[in-house]
Amino acid sequence: MFLISVPSLLALGLAPLISPARLRTFLCPLAAMAVGTLCGDALMHLLPHGISGPHNDHRDVVLKGLSVLLGIFLLFVLESIIVIRQQYKKSRTTRQQEEVVQELGTLAGSSPPDQTSSDSGHGHGPDSGSSGLGSVAWMLVMGDGIHNLTDGLAIGVAFSQSLTGGLSTSIAVFCHELPHELGDLAVLLAAGWSVRRLALFSLLSALLGYVGVLGGTAMGQHWAQHSPWILTVTAGVFLYLALADMMPEMLHEIVVLWVQ
Repeated sequence: MFLISVPSLLALGLAPLISPARLRTFLCPLAAMAVGTLCGDALMHLLPHGISGPHNDHRDVVLKGLSVLLGIFLLFVLESIIVIRQQYKKSRTTRQQEEVVQELGTLAGSSPPDQTSSDSGHGHGPDSGSSGLGSVAWMLVMGDGIHNLTDGLAIGVAFSQSLTGGLSTSIAVFCHELPHELGDLAVLLAAGWSVRRLALFSLLSALLGYVGVLGGTAMGQHWAQHSPWILTVTAGVFLYLALADMMPEMLHEIVVLWVQ
């Protein structure tokens, strides 16, 4: 877990020093490597290890396949809740700003100023941009902590099964941490977060990963009969991370680089 936390510290040091164009050149191959390692670990280690066994019949294999879909669905619901909360806070902030503008216009005895005319030639005002990014930043921090917790659980359960399984899962988590952290830190820096504040929340997020490892190890030891089900759910989580989170990011960066 300490080695997996290193990319977060590396991203924290690199993000302020790298231009956005140069950052894209790093994100694309890193995201591609993350997609490969996550899919490889899910399909060639976690899923086969979860469904293997002398007493597995067709019904048991089908149920474990459904548990893979359950892992995908759980992470989809989790990220959907985070995105919905993020959009709700942004829309609420926008409505409050519009109400303030209307009140100021009423007190001044004139019609509310037109947003497009007031912003023409200057872009969006710093207050509106920072407040919108502020709500996004907190959602990113929350989501990053939850992801670290689930990654720790996966690593703990995998190590409780075998050393090679734990190492392969750790490598998969390690490879997707750096592009994930670089993307998050770029947004947090744009929201005006200081490096000291980012370091503090990165530390708290890493501690959640340690909690996940301890919890996953305990689950793998005391509920050994349920470990195959945990591995198949984890396979679904990894597939979702690879195909729904990392692959669209990789494709986006490829398009941007191609256009440039």
